[in-house]
Amino acid sequence: MTNNKYHDIASEILEIVGPDNIVSAIHCATRLRLIVKDKDKIDTKAIEKVDEVKGTFFNSGQYQIILGTGIVNKVFEELEAMNVSTIDKSQQDEYVKSQEKGIKALMRTLGDIVVPIVHWLETILIAVTQAVMNIPFGIGGFFVGATYPLAVITGLHHMYVVIETSL
Repeated sequence: MTNNKYHDIASEILEIVGPDNIVSAIHCATRLRLIVKDKDKIDTKAIEKVDEVKGTFFNSGQYQIILGTGIVNKVFEELEAMNVSTIDKSQQDEYVKSQEKGIKALMRTLGDIVVPIVHWLETILIAVTQAVMNIPFGIGGFFVGATYPLAVITGLHHMYVVIETSL
């Protein structure tokens, strides 16, 4: 063991997963994300016993190790120092997308289409609502208040926070 706790954690993870089994490593805010050749070669129980590891799961071609905010960055830096292969996030996202099959791939495709449309519609609704609010004599407020229940039902009621903070 060294005096560097994060080096020790990275070494243990690398030993358990296997340096030859890791295609690429990257991290998000809380998880170390490994693309591995064979997930069945990983002893998940041993990984979960490593200091600071809060859990693991496998999703869309990625073996994800939950370490927590701040910790994951330090462990990842140690893995990079050990010459573990890393690719940028966009390349890893492309790999993950290529691993998705069936309904999961369909849901991602639909999400990629629908989310920008919803954002666009919400932006228009905010602009229209702000314009209506500017109608004098409280008439605009009456109309906006009358449409609030519809906004709640559709899930767009959070736009009122944006409007209120910009007034």
